[in-house]
Formats: sequence, structure tokens, C-alpha cells
Amino acid sequence: MKEKILTLVGGIPRLVVKRPNLISNEKKERLEKIVEKYANKKEIKYKPFDKEVLRKIGLKTGKSLSLPRNKKYKGEELKVFLNGHELDFVYDYHHVGDVPRNKVAFTFDLEKNDTIRFVVE
Repeated sequence: MKEKILTLVGGIPRLVVKRPNLISNEKKERLEKIVEKYANKKEIKYKPFDKEVLRKIGLKTGKSLSLPRNKKYKGEELKVFLNGHELDFVYDYHHVGDVPRNKVAFTFDLEKNDTIRFVVE
């Protein structure tokens, strides 16, 4: 059985599977720079978007979740909120696919009745 610990995820207490820290702050900064550099190569205009979704079923760690109405984004303009708390890119979620993207994957399990809010600015 995997060891679980109580931790704050996006400001919300969650019981999660204990995992080693797989990414250092230095690697996180390099990854964010690469994502930003790649995202800026394609000049795609995105319309502002703000949509909340109530998950009727849970979602396992690492499984991708499409944005409502198949909304597209580059990277830095996407903000994700869980039950009203803003999540941190890389620590709480990551982008899935190439630019333009329409999916994210979470680094923790989503529970039944979690409310996810996607904002593209």
C-alpha cells in the first residue's frame, strides 16, 4: 500500500500519495523559460475565457482534462483554480500537448464534486 500524507494543494488540505520531489526549483525555472520561449514562437490570438466546471466524478493523478468548449491556450495566459484557490503551474498542474493546447493534467487526484475554474486572459 502506498504511503499517504496530508498536505496543502492549492491551499486545500488533501490526502495524497507521498512522492519524492521530482523537480528542483532550478529545473522548474528552466522548464518555464522553455515553455515561454516555445509558446511565443506561434502568434495565435486567444479570446478571454472564464469557465467553471463541477467534476461529477474524480480524476486520477496525471490524467488529462480538456478545457470546456475545447478552449485553446499557449501556456502563460492560463490560470487554474480548484474550489476557489489558484493552483501553481508545475507544482499543481502541467500543460498537455503542443501549442495551441486544450488540456491540463493535475499532480494530484481530483475528488468527486471538485470545482475547477479555467481562466484564459
